[in-house]
Amino acid sequence: MLANDESLLLDARSENSLQPDNCRNRHRSLRPDVFVAIGQSTHQGCTPQLRSIAGRQPEYLCPCHVSSFVLAGRVYRGGPAPANLVIPVETRDARYASAPRLGARSGCCGLRTHQRRLDNSCRGE
Repeated sequence: MLANDESLLLDARSENSLQPDNCRNRHRSLRPDVFVAIGQSTHQGCTPQLRSIAGRQPEYLCPCHVSSFVLAGRVYRGGPAPANLVIPVETRDARYASAPRLGARSGCCGLRTHQRRLDNSCRGE
């Protein structure tokens, strides 16, 4: 589900968010029925949790600092998160998931880019 009123979103067109060019669309994904994002808030790296309230669209909510995101990972205005959830770059090697570094608290090795193995070990670059 996407926000019905995109004026409520901080970066509705994902112009200031980290994502591959082929995901710069309304769904922020290669396919509209599949969404993949890095599960860390762009504020301080907390893990947003799915929240459903009767009569409202489901959303991801950061329980620590109350940033909220629509199901396409776009951040609502009013919370401390400065950008949408990060969309990872697709990789052909199934053992790795590539992602840009969000800040000092993110990444497993502190390098600008890294690849985390599925077993959570790092192959920094």
